[in-house]
Order: sequence, then structure tokens, then C-alpha cells
Amino acid sequence: MRSISLPAGALAGALCLAAAPLAWAGGSTTQTATVTVSPSSVAPGATVTVNVTCPFTRNSGGSRGITASSRAFEGGRTTLTSSSGAAPGGTRYTGTARIAPRSTFVTGSGTGQRTPYSVDGDCGNGSRFRGTVTVDPRTPSGGTTGGLGGSQGPTTVEMVAGGSLAAAGAAGGVLLLRRRMAHGTR
Repeated sequence: MRSISLPAGALAGALCLAAAPLAWAGGSTTQTATVTVSPSSVAPGATVTVNVTCPFTRNSGGSRGITASSRAFEGGRTTLTSSSGAAPGGTRYTGTARIAPRSTFVTGSGTGQRTPYSVDGDCGNGSRFRGTVTVDPRTPSGGTTGGLGGSQGPTTVEMVAGGSLAAAGAAGGVLLLRRRMAHGTR
């Protein structure tokens, strides 16, 4: 049997000691989660989707839901639920949030500025997440009201009025023909 020399053994021991903190990092509370907010720039009243991937750690409790908070959200927070299937390196949580109404973002002068708001929270295992959503109160939301463009059908009143005009025109045509026939002219 061959013996290992002292310098080689010392080197192997040093490498093991150096790798030990990396192996233990799974229990670290300093890991951060990743977050995406889509769309990242919105008008007041819009709905955004928040996706968070929380890293697996030794403290992972397998939570079914976490909370994301933002001053931009209507009510200030939303609940994200665990998605089916694991994301690479962690658990994925997804949810939607409605952005607060325009009056929340408009100043006393009646105008508002395009402003980024943080979206943050805790994964429940010590890992924190922080993302951003930008709200622009100058962006119009909803459709325009200028012209119907065929998007609405006739109302009952319009149908009655149109039918009455058609009946009156037909009656007038019949009377005109009867009168001509009675006088012998065509």
C-alpha cells in the first residue's frame, strides 16, 4: 500500500476546508431570489404579473404562497402561489396585481411623472426579492370613445324608427302606383 506524502495530504485537507463553506451555503440566509414583473412599465389601473423564483435552502419550508408588496399595487400587496414544477435552482411563485388608480399617482397640479416602484418580499426561508414596476400616470388606459366603428348594434328605438320609415316608404309607393293606374298613366 502506498502512503500519501505530507504536502499532498495537507493540500487535500486545505481544499476540503475551503470547499466546506460552499457546501454549507445552502443554509445561508443571504441568498436572493429572482423576480420579474411583466409588463415592467404600465398605466394606472393595469394588471401586472409577478414571477418570483426562491432559491432552495436548508431552511426551505415548501411554502405554498408568499406575499409581494409595492406602493404601486392597489391594496399594497398581492399573494403569489407556488407554480407547478420546480424552477431551476428554486421554487417558482406567480401571481397578478392590479396597479392603483390614476388618482394615487397624480400630484396636486393634476400631472404625474413616470416613476419606478419597488416590488419586494420574503421567500419565507430568509431569501429576499426585489424587483421594479414603472407607473406612468400620463399613459392613457382603456379604449377611446370617439366613434362606434361598428362595435355596437342598433338599439330598439333605432330599429323601430328604421322599420317605421321603411313601412311609410312602401305605403307611399303603393299609393303612388294606385293613383297612376287610376288615371291611366304609367
